[in-house]
Amino acid sequence: MVDVSAKAGTNIERLLDVVLLVADIEDPRARPDGPAEGAIIESHLDAGKGPVATVLVRNGLLAVGDYLVAGGTYAKVRSLGDFRGKRITAAHPGMPAVVTGFKAVPGFGDLFRAVENEKAAREGASAVLRRLQTRSLSVKKIDASGLTAAITAGNISELNVVLKADTQGSMESLQESLDLLRSDEVAVKVVSSGVGDISESDVEFAKTANAVLIGFNVSVSSGLKALANRERVQIRLYKVIYELTDDLRDALGQMLAPEVIETVVGMLEIKGVFKSNKTNVVCGGTIKSGRIEPKLKLRIKRAGEVTGEGILASLQRDKQVVKEAFEGDTCGLNVTTSAAIELGDTLEFYTVETKSRTL
Repeated sequence: MVDVSAKAGTNIERLLDVVLLVADIEDPRARPDGPAEGAIIESHLDAGKGPVATVLVRNGLLAVGDYLVAGGTYAKVRSLGDFRGKRITAAHPGMPAVVTGFKAVPGFGDLFRAVENEKAAREGASAVLRRLQTRSLSVKKIDASGLTAAITAGNISELNVVLKADTQGSMESLQESLDLLRSDEVAVKVVSSGVGDISESDVEFAKTANAVLIGFNVSVSSGLKALANRERVQIRLYKVIYELTDDLRDALGQMLAPEVIETVVGMLEIKGVFKSNKTNVVCGGTIKSGRIEPKLKLRIKRAGEVTGEGILASLQRDKQVVKEAFEGDTCGLNVTTSAAIELGDTLEFYTVETKSRTL
C-alpha cells in the first residue's frame, strides 16, 4: 500500500517504484495478440459522436473495425483515440482507448470482448440482456402508481428521483452517493436513470412517477423547462455532487416526522368537584408544583393511572379570573374534558412542541 495524493504529487515516485517492484516479483504477462478484451472505465453520450466509451485493454489487440460485446450492447469500432485525444488505429494491452461505434452507452465497469462478426456481437449482447431481464423478474418491483399509493398509506417514505448524468461514471458515483442518503424512515429511490441531456420522455416519466428530475452536468432546453412547468415537474441541475446530496438530504429531512416533545409544567391535587357535565368539569385544588395557565393540556391521574385528558379552559384565584397560578396556590378550574374528575385526583399539566429532524 502506498499513500498518494495526485493533487499534491505526494509519493507518486514511490508508487511507480512499488508498481515496478510488484511487476518484477509477479511477472504478469498479457496476451499481446488475438481478440481484444478489457473493461469499460468511462462512457457517455456525445451529441455528435453518439455513445462513446473509454476502455482499458487487458489482453489482445483492439483495432478499428473490430466487433465488441460490452454488457447488453455491442459495437463495430468506428474510431479509436488515445488518452490525449489523438487518433490511433490499434490499442495494445495496458493501453486506454476512446472507442466510438457502440449501439448504446455501455455500463461503467462492464467487461468487453472482441468477436468475429456483427451477428456474434448482436447475439452476445442479446444473451446478456436476457440474463439481466430474467434476474430483474425475480425482484419484486413497485410501479409509479404503486409507489404513490404506498407513500400515501404511510408504508414507505421515499423521495422518487429521475437521474440524468453526463457520463456513465458520473452516474455510478451519484447512485452510490444517493444510496447513502437513507435512514430507517426515509430514502432516495432512483426510479429512472440515464446518460445524456434531459429529454421530453424524462419529464413525462418524472410526472408519472411523482419524481424530482435531477440533472448532473447536463443541459435542458427552454422548451423542456416550459413543459416541466406545465406538468409541475421539478427540475434541479447540478455540477457538484456534494451540492446535490446536501439538497436531497434537506429534502429527506423535511419528510421525517417531527419530534414531539412533551414538558410537564405543573401538578395540581383536586380538593373539590363542584359541577360536572359531558364536556366540562368545574373543580378546585392546590398546585403541588410548577405553574399552570389557561389553554394548557392536562392528564387526569387516579392512583398513578391516567384516566383521561383535557384542556384547562379558565382559571380563578380568590374568585378572580387570572392568567396563571403558581406552586402553593389554591384555585378554581374549568376543565374541558369528557372524563370524570374525582376528589383526590391529580391533574398533570403539560406543553407540546414539535422539533424538525435532520437526516
